[in-house]
Amino acid sequence: MKPLFNLVLVLCLMMGMNMQASAADPNPDLLKVALLPDENASELIKRNQPLKDYLESTSGKKWN
Repeated sequence: MKPLFNLVLVLCLMMGMNMQASAADPNPDLLKVALLPDENASELIKRNQPLKDYLESTSGKKWN
């Protein structure tokens, strides 16, 4: 009986995760990139500005 309960529990969890993923906006207007702060934040942003520009020009989306 316990294996059957575990199977039902896993199936319910998988269905819940699938519904949550489908509710998310599949094509957002603003995309975000996280950078690891290995140095001064302003230097990090300035150094990665070309990456942001490239991503915006190739994807047609705004990146933050």
